[in-house]
Order: sequence, then structure tokens, then C-alpha cells
Amino acid sequence: MSRITGETWIWSGILIVWLLVTVMVTRNAGDMMEFFGAQPLLSWSNQVLLDFYLTALVVLAFILPDARARGVGSIGIIILVILTLGLGAFLPLAYMIWRSLKPAVSQ
Repeated sequence: MSRITGETWIWSGILIVWLLVTVMVTRNAGDMMEFFGAQPLLSWSNQVLLDFYLTALVVLAFILPDARARGVGSIGIIILVILTLGLGAFLPLAYMIWRSLKPAVSQ
């Protein structure tokens, strides 16, 4: 049985804030190919790059070992990685919400 905890609320808040930041930064992005050109310091392309680094760090350092420890199989791990490439930081944040709703498995 899932129950909403303080941890669930914290991760949900982080996900909402990151979604709002992404929307605010990318709403006037214009031509997506400009990502590869020179951009001002606070441009949308820098937000995309930061999103990629944040996602890679969180997924590699925490989520993959945690998912394995929670009994997620190889196919689940592969799906997690592939979806992360497409959804950026939203998937790891959603994973943290899912994780906070699941009780820990006793060893």
C-alpha cells in the first residue's frame, strides 16, 4: 500500500519547480538549432545542458544502484535509461516520487 510521505511532497515540489524553470527558459527558444551556436549566459541552451548533466549524475550515481537494490530487473533498468535520455531530469524526479511511495524491501 502506498502512502504519501514528507519525502513524496519534497520530490513532487522539486519536480514542479524544475518543470516551471524549464517552461520559463524554453518558451522563447526560437530555432532549436541555435543550441549549437554561441548563446548568452542565461539562455535556454544552457538550461538544456544543465538538465543533461543533472540527469546523468542522478541516474548513474543513485537511481541505477537503487533500482537494482529494489529488485528492478535488467529490462526495467534499460527502459529507465532510455526514457531518461528522452525526458531529461523529469524521469529521475518522477522515479524519486515513485520510490517514496513504495515501502523499502526487507532483506
